[in-house]
Amino acid sequence: MSLEIKKLKKKMNEQEIIKGINLTIPEGEIYGFLGANGAGKTTIFRHILGIYSPDEGEITWQGRKVDRFDAKEVGYLPEERGLYPKRTVRQQLTFFGKLRKMKKKEIEKSILFWMDFFK
Repeated sequence: MSLEIKKLKKKMNEQEIIKGINLTIPEGEIYGFLGANGAGKTTIFRHILGIYSPDEGEITWQGRKVDRFDAKEVGYLPEERGLYPKRTVRQQLTFFGKLRKMKKKEIEKSILFWMDFFK
């Protein structure tokens, strides 16, 4: 199975951001998107993750239409520092752990592991 994007189109503020792209990424392959600022890379990723809905076209992952991914299937690290720049790293990691429905002890164990790893 693969990730398939068919005829994806998206407009924002009357500007066509994505102009009917087609892309197939076979299972086991790793791809990266390169392009200038404003080329649509982030917009495409947000469609793949189901954060945005396309105006036209569709995206399928392993044969099923994408509307939302399970947090255990896909990771997303945007270039911004974080959703809440005034929160500490620990607070943000705790927040993301809760989004993944991790138990408090599991979150704390994971945070301690990564803090030690990056010392």
